[in-house]
Amino acid sequence: MSEQKNKVTSPRGGKSGAKKEAEVLPDTQMMDLMLQEKQIVATTFANLELSNTKSALSKFMELYEVAKRENEALRSQLRERDEDSIQVLEYLRMELATKTTALDSVERQLKNQAEANEKNITSVTSSLREQIATKDEQLSSLNQSIIRLRKELEDLSVFSRERQELLLEVECSKESHQAMIAKYERELTKLRFQTIEEKVKLKAAESEMTKKFNAEVDARATILVDVKAKSIHENNKNLAHDKALLEKEVSDLVTLTTEVQAELKEAQRCGEIDVRLQQEAMRHAAKLNKVARESDAKAQLLEAKCLSMTADNEMRLERERRDRVVEVEQLKSTISSLSTNLERHRHELIRTRQLSRTLIAQRSELENFFYDALEDVKHMRSDTETKLSPRLAPSSSIMSHTRGTSARNWHDLTERHKSTKTFSVTPMEVLPMDVRRSSPRQQSRAIRSSTVGTSSARSVRSTDRYQLPELAHSRTEQPHLGGGVFITSPRTGDPEEAPAIPSLRDDPDHHDMFEAPEADAQRFTDLSWGEKELVIRSLLFYVNQMFYQRRAEGGDTDAVPVPPVALPSQLSHRATSGNSAVGRLPLSITENRSMGPTPVSIPTLPPRPPLTGKAVRTPSAAM
Repeated sequence: MSEQKNKVTSPRGGKSGAKKEAEVLPDTQMMDLMLQEKQIVATTFANLELSNTKSALSKFMELYEVAKRENEALRSQLRERDEDSIQVLEYLRMELATKTTALDSVERQLKNQAEANEKNITSVTSSLREQIATKDEQLSSLNQSIIRLRKELEDLSVFSRERQELLLEVECSKESHQAMIAKYERELTKLRFQTIEEKVKLKAAESEMTKKFNAEVDARATILVDVKAKSIHENNKNLAHDKALLEKEVSDLVTLTTEVQAELKEAQRCGEIDVRLQQEAMRHAAKLNKVARESDAKAQLLEAKCLSMTADNEMRLERERRDRVVEVEQLKSTISSLSTNLERHRHELIRTRQLSRTLIAQRSELENFFYDALEDVKHMRSDTETKLSPRLAPSSSIMSHTRGTSARNWHDLTERHKSTKTFSVTPMEVLPMDVRRSSPRQQSRAIRSSTVGTSSARSVRSTDRYQLPELAHSRTEQPHLGGGVFITSPRTGDPEEAPAIPSLRDDPDHHDMFEAPEADAQRFTDLSWGEKELVIRSLLFYVNQMFYQRRAEGGDTDAVPVPPVALPSQLSHRATSGNSAVGRLPLSITENRSMGPTPVSIPTLPPRPPLTGKAVRTPSAAM
């Protein structure tokens, strides 16, 4: 079994080796393995696209939930604002009723006081007329009482004036509040045309500012109302105290009038003074009547203003309701557009899956062979690096480990395909940009400069060479893109069309690999796993290059020559120096991801040709 694994045949004995392999491994088993791999890759792509679609759907649902929550918050704010407006109107009506009752009570008190004063004056004048003799001290006391009454009337006028000023301040504050609300509505209409994210931020700021403004207005209103209520309460207390003093003084005056009946003669001298006092009292009563009429007119004006404010508030609430309805309709249209976009993305995903399945189904057996061998080498390399030290483990132990675990590695490879993505590298994608932009002859020399050790298989033991499938008779076809492969330049990022690569046979400097061996030739079994991976990448690049060159020239794509194999020592030297085209080939897919994806035009692919009866060796058997 070990001899069969290490067996390498020359080009002359390739047909007999292929026939033996066909006997060992039937075509049906190979087809089953290929179908399983294709199904695994297709399911991997489908699972990845499904996860992307689910993540996009979850994002759209989150956006819908955020919009829904914002709509509910706006509606709740509108309801709270309506309730607050109704409460404010009720409070203003209650305050108006209380102020009206207080004004009526004050007017009644003034009328009662005027009637009492008139009665007192008439009684005093009648008593003074009956009793002429009065004392000068009593007249002075009467003058003082009149002065005090005048002061009280002045205090009442000051109180009414302060009340009017307070009402004006309340109206000014309401007007400023309405102006701020109108300004806020104008700003809101301007900000509606911005993006959704800015709209959310501005609405949050708006809610915070509204809360702060309402809190500040409420605080200031409560402070002003408390201050004015305290001042009114103190004035009422002072008026009540003065009223009690006046009543006491009137009672004292009555007692004094009874005591001064004997002094009527002295009172006759002051008759004229009494007449003047009566006239002054009449003028004062007329003034009080005028003040009462003015207070009635002001009360009617205040009631009209309250009604107009109520109508304006109702109009504003109706306008806000209409604006909220328009916003809800806009949100619904946004949700419908998002749903249509989601449906369109789903159709694009289905189309992309179909195209990927078509591309994977049209991959040739030779390309599958090289990719399977490359994956197997990577897997064996990782296993060897984890288990054994590369400096201490010899080549024989690695090969024995390969022979013992070949079947298990093949099973692990198929299982690993379920969780990894398979990448297809076209011939021109692995070339550097300076080689791709050079002439066809320079490209051939760049490829040949990296392949040394052009030795012949006749002088080397056939059991120590890597057996390649017979390329000249394999009736397979590489996947193509019809009309050229478009690659992305790492400098400019613009798509370029890969030029046709000429045949190496036309180059006079080309040498066959089956010439006399050089001194630095090595066996494939003596190479490390990294060097084997590099050699397989070089072979895959060479075969794809020759295939696309044949297709560009319109020649036969079946007769592809066997490529020369480079020594790993010189390959590693060029890989470190960076002067060779192949030295930059063994870059992994993860290292090339920083350059960005390669834009490829995907036309309608031709049907696959029928498979031949030639068997292809598995990577485990090749190793």
